Amino acid sequence: MDTIYFLGAPATGKTTLVKYFTEHWFDMEEVKTPISYRIQKDLHDKSSMYNIQLGKTAPVYAGTDTLSFTAIDKMPDLYKLWDSKNKIKYVLGEGDRLANRTYFNLAKEYGNLHIIYLDLNEKVRQNRSINRSMNNKVSLQNLTWQKGRLTKHKNLAKEFNAHMIECGYLEFGEYIEKSTEDLHEELKKCLV
Repeated sequence: MDTIYFLGAPATGKTTLVKYFTEHWFDMEEVKTPISYRIQKDLHDKSSMYNIQLGKTAPVYAGTDTLSFTAIDKMPDLYKLWDSKNKIKYVLGEGDRLANRTYFNLAKEYGNLHIIYLDLNEKVRQNRSINRSMNNKVSLQNLTWQKGRLTKHKNLAKEFNAHMIECGYLEFGEYIEKSTEDLHEELKKCLV
């Protein structure tokens, strides 16, 4: 049972890439206790394996950000349960709530841990954050808090040897954002 976890500062595109990556994962069951997660079947996978996606779907601040602050306390029993079923291929998470050493070390006890770190030009990221708050009529996340998440996620990515995916590149002095399709292709290479 492998764990895939997406790191990156707010508004780097974690939720968007997860939605694209899991677009063929069909919800079999939505579980609400002891934490919210979905049991999903990959319609492209002909095996009898299932996937777990942590947290709820939401237009903004989805994934593990929808979990309570005590979610980490529930994870050892959940991993033990999922492992005992011998039917789970991936446990997938994104966001800040479970982005910590305790969770990552637990995940490594049960299989491979694939941490994907999305890196985006800071000016572009800040503009995305502003647009996201305006378009979804939610308050803008505090800039100091955002910078704290950026530092935390960069440090975890380095400590746990994350796969780094650059979300854009410089061309003739201009920053060009990569498409979700291109990021998905890079992601698939990380999971081989």
